[in-house]
Amino acid sequence: TQDPNVLILDEPTNHLDLEMRHALAMALQGYTGAIVLVSHDRHLLRHVTESLWLVDSGSITEYPGDLASYEKWVLSGDQTAKSDNKKSSSAASKPSKSTAPVGGRQQTTAALRVQLKPLQKALQKTEKTLEALQVKLVALRSELADPTVY
Repeated sequence: TQDPNVLILDEPTNHLDLEMRHALAMALQGYTGAIVLVSHDRHLLRHVTESLWLVDSGSITEYPGDLASYEKWVLSGDQTAKSDNKKSSSAASKPSKSTAPVGGRQQTTAALRVQLKPLQKALQKTEKTLEALQVKLVALRSELADPTVY
């Protein structure tokens, strides 16, 4: 048998400074298991999540779009069920048809996320290489500034 590979986090960035938030995001991006993340930190959510789930009125529904489309949906005030005293709990937990991605858009978004993962890992690797080269550059500059080298 295999042990489950699930990490559950509830507001993990609440007491972290910016540097530690960035470190947490990088660590979570490299995590290969499933992550259940409850957070109001949109930056962390944008960089770590692959899918969003809405929890509202006792129901949980997968949101078909990404965080940006969810923000637009919320800001548009187009949640008619919420503004009409939640006439139906199923309508309150789902985006309206006018702003929700339709048909193949959800599949396209998922496919783009799959394509994005290796690019994010390549970016992380490139950033580490850049850091190492910057350290080397500082060392070389200090060596060249030493008059005894000449």
